Amino acid sequence: MSQAAIRALYDRIGDDPRSPGEEALRVLITAADEVAAGGFEQLYYFEPDIARRAPVCARLVTARRFERLFEAANAIAFEDPEPKRRRTAARRMLRAVESHGDQLAQLDNAFDALMADDAERIEVHLARYVEYHPHEFETEEGGRRAGQARRPEMRGRRVSERE
Repeated sequence: MSQAAIRALYDRIGDDPRSPGEEALRVLITAADEVAAGGFEQLYYFEPDIARRAPVCARLVTARRFERLFEAANAIAFEDPEPKRRRTAARRMLRAVESHGDQLAQLDNAFDALMADDAERIEVHLARYVEYHPHEFETEEGGRRAGQARRPEMRGRRVSERE
Protein backbone atom coordinates (compact mmCIF):
# COMPACT_ATOMS: atom_id res chain seq x y z
CA MET A 1 0.00 0.00 0.00
CA SER A 2 1.47 3.34 -1.02
CA GLN A 3 1.74 6.57 0.96
CA ALA A 4 -0.94 8.01 -1.33
CA ALA A 5 -3.28 5.11 -0.49
CA ILE A 6 -2.69 5.65 3.23
CA ARG A 7 -3.51 9.35 2.80
CA ALA A 8 -6.66 8.48 0.83
CA LEU A 9 -7.72 6.11 3.61
CA TYR A 10 -7.04 8.87 6.15
CA ASP A 11 -9.29 11.23 4.17
CA ARG A 12 -12.08 8.62 4.06
CA ILE A 13 -11.89 7.96 7.79
CA GLY A 14 -12.02 11.64 8.65
CA ASP A 15 -13.01 12.33 12.25
CA ASP A 16 -15.07 9.15 12.51
CA PRO A 17 -12.76 6.18 13.17
CA ARG A 18 -14.62 2.95 13.92
CA SER A 19 -11.78 0.64 14.93
CA PRO A 20 -8.46 0.81 16.77
CA GLY A 21 -6.64 0.69 13.43
CA GLU A 22 -8.65 3.57 12.00
CA GLU A 23 -8.05 5.55 15.19
CA ALA A 24 -4.30 4.87 14.99
CA LEU A 25 -4.21 5.95 11.36
CA ARG A 26 -6.09 9.17 12.11
CA VAL A 27 -4.02 10.01 15.19
CA LEU A 28 -0.62 9.22 13.68
CA ILE A 29 -1.16 11.01 10.37
CA THR A 30 -2.55 14.07 12.18
CA ALA A 31 0.37 14.06 14.63
CA ALA A 32 2.93 13.59 11.84
CA ASP A 33 1.41 16.45 9.83
CA GLU A 34 1.45 18.81 12.83
CA VAL A 35 5.03 17.96 13.79
CA ALA A 36 6.16 18.28 10.17
CA ALA A 37 4.48 21.69 9.87
CA GLY A 38 5.71 23.25 13.11
CA GLY A 39 7.38 20.74 15.39
CA PHE A 40 6.08 19.21 18.58
CA GLU A 41 5.16 22.69 19.84
CA GLN A 42 2.58 22.97 17.07
CA LEU A 43 1.24 19.52 17.85
CA TYR A 44 0.71 20.49 21.50
CA TYR A 45 -0.79 23.85 20.64
CA PHE A 46 -3.33 22.62 18.08
CA GLU A 47 -3.86 18.93 18.92
CA PRO A 48 -3.03 18.13 22.57
CA ASP A 49 -5.52 15.24 22.66
CA ILE A 50 -3.93 13.69 19.57
CA ALA A 51 -0.50 14.12 21.21
CA ARG A 52 -1.67 12.20 24.27
CA ARG A 53 -2.92 9.27 22.16
CA ALA A 54 0.01 9.15 19.72
CA PRO A 55 2.33 6.85 21.74
CA VAL A 56 -0.38 4.22 22.20
CA CYS A 57 -1.31 4.39 18.52
CA ALA A 58 2.35 4.11 17.49
CA ARG A 59 2.66 1.03 19.73
CA LEU A 60 -0.40 -0.53 18.08
CA VAL A 61 1.15 -0.28 14.60
CA THR A 62 4.59 -1.32 15.95
CA ALA A 63 6.23 2.00 15.15
CA ARG A 64 8.50 1.73 18.19
CA ARG A 65 10.85 4.59 17.34
CA PHE A 66 7.90 6.94 16.87
CA GLU A 67 6.38 5.64 20.10
CA ARG A 68 9.55 6.56 22.00
CA LEU A 69 9.66 10.04 20.44
CA PHE A 70 6.02 10.73 21.30
CA GLU A 71 6.54 9.46 24.84
CA ALA A 72 9.63 11.66 25.32
CA ALA A 73 7.82 14.73 24.01
CA ASN A 74 4.73 13.99 26.11
CA ALA A 75 6.92 13.66 29.21
CA ILE A 76 7.93 17.28 28.65
CA ALA A 77 4.50 18.67 27.76
CA PHE A 78 2.47 16.77 30.31
CA GLU A 79 5.01 16.60 33.12
CA ASP A 80 2.63 17.83 35.81
CA PRO A 81 -0.45 15.89 36.89
CA GLU A 82 -3.61 17.15 35.28
CA PRO A 83 -5.46 19.72 37.37
CA LYS A 84 -9.22 19.63 37.65
CA ARG A 85 -9.80 22.60 35.36
CA ARG A 86 -9.10 22.01 31.66
CA ARG A 87 -8.12 25.63 30.96
CA THR A 88 -5.42 25.46 33.61
CA ALA A 89 -4.17 22.16 32.17
CA ALA A 90 -3.75 23.72 28.72
CA ARG A 91 -1.84 26.69 30.12
CA ARG A 92 0.46 24.47 32.17
CA MET A 93 1.13 22.28 29.15
CA LEU A 94 1.98 25.27 26.93
CA ARG A 95 4.29 26.71 29.61
CA ALA A 96 6.09 23.37 29.88
CA VAL A 97 6.48 23.21 26.08
CA GLU A 98 7.82 26.77 25.90
CA SER A 99 10.31 26.22 28.73
CA HIS A 100 11.76 23.06 27.12
CA GLY A 101 12.20 24.37 23.58
CA ASP A 102 15.72 22.97 23.16
CA GLN A 103 14.68 19.47 24.14
CA LEU A 104 11.67 19.59 21.83
CA ALA A 105 13.88 20.87 18.98
CA GLN A 106 16.05 17.77 19.38
CA LEU A 107 12.95 15.60 19.25
CA ASP A 108 11.77 17.52 16.16
CA ASN A 109 15.06 16.70 14.45
CA ALA A 110 14.81 13.01 15.40
CA PHE A 111 11.22 12.93 14.10
CA ASP A 112 12.27 14.59 10.82
CA ALA A 113 15.07 12.02 10.42
CA LEU A 114 12.60 9.14 10.82
CA MET A 115 10.20 10.67 8.33
CA ALA A 116 13.06 11.19 5.84
CA ASP A 117 13.87 7.47 5.96
CA ASP A 118 11.64 5.73 3.39
CA ALA A 119 11.78 2.49 5.39
CA GLU A 120 10.72 4.16 8.66
CA ARG A 121 8.11 6.75 7.67
CA ILE A 122 4.94 6.51 9.73
CA GLU A 123 3.01 5.62 6.55
CA VAL A 124 5.14 2.47 6.17
CA HIS A 125 4.10 1.24 9.61
CA LEU A 126 0.47 2.15 8.94
CA ALA A 127 0.48 0.39 5.56
CA ARG A 128 1.82 -2.79 7.15
CA TYR A 129 -0.86 -2.60 9.87
CA VAL A 130 -3.61 -2.12 7.27
CA GLU A 131 -2.27 -5.08 5.30
CA TYR A 132 -2.33 -7.40 8.33
CA HIS A 133 -5.61 -6.09 9.79
CA PRO A 134 -7.88 -5.33 6.80
CA HIS A 135 -11.04 -6.11 8.80
CA GLU A 136 -10.44 -2.94 10.83
CA PHE A 137 -10.86 -0.78 7.75
CA GLU A 138 -14.27 -1.93 6.51
CA THR A 139 -17.05 0.55 5.92
CA GLU A 140 -20.36 0.37 7.78
CA GLU A 141 -22.06 -0.85 4.61
CA GLY A 142 -19.82 -3.92 4.63
CA GLY A 143 -17.65 -2.69 1.77
CA ARG A 144 -13.93 -2.13 1.89
CA ARG A 145 -12.03 1.07 2.40
CA ALA A 146 -9.38 2.13 -0.12
CA GLY A 147 -6.78 -0.45 -1.09
CA GLN A 148 -8.27 -3.40 0.75
CA ALA A 149 -8.44 -6.92 -0.62
CA ARG A 150 -11.54 -9.03 -0.02
CA ARG A 151 -11.35 -11.54 2.84
CA PRO A 152 -13.34 -14.76 2.69
CA GLU A 153 -16.48 -14.41 4.77
CA MET A 154 -16.42 -16.85 7.68
CA ARG A 155 -18.86 -15.31 10.14
CA GLY A 156 -21.70 -17.53 11.22
CA ARG A 157 -20.22 -20.70 9.69
CA ARG A 158 -19.10 -23.69 11.67
CA VAL A 159 -15.48 -24.76 11.69
CA SER A 160 -16.32 -27.90 9.70
CA GLU A 161 -17.97 -25.77 6.98
CA ARG A 162 -14.84 -23.64 6.52
CA GLU A 163 -12.78 -26.45 4.99
